[in-house]
Amino acid sequence: SSDGGVWTWGTGCFGELGCGGCSEASTSIPRSIQLGVRAVAVSCGFYHSAAVSSDGGVWTWGTGCFGELGCGGCSEASTSIPRSIQLGVRAVAVSCGFYHSAAVSSDGGVW
Repeated sequence: SSDGGVWTWGTGCFGELGCGGCSEASTSIPRSIQLGVRAVAVSCGFYHSAAVSSDGGVWTWGTGCFGELGCGGCSEASTSIPRSIQLGVRAVAVSCGFYHSAAVSSDGGVW
């Protein structure tokens, strides 16, 4: 939204909506998720999502069994609550694919 909020809807049984487990997440009505920061970009993958905050941080949520959340393997990474990952650079864009994610840093690097 114009104030940096992120809204999600659809089926979220794998946490990709960022608002709880399967029983709470599947919805046809857009719901705001809590990042705690102002989002400037968002992308959705198959079972995961990501956002870039106004300060260049990257936030991910959903299922990360293939490392797509950027914070570990399947047992460590799967979360229905958005959390910040550490790139060590200021991100300006993020893109999520089927089982992967990528970010572009302010200096033009791809992560």
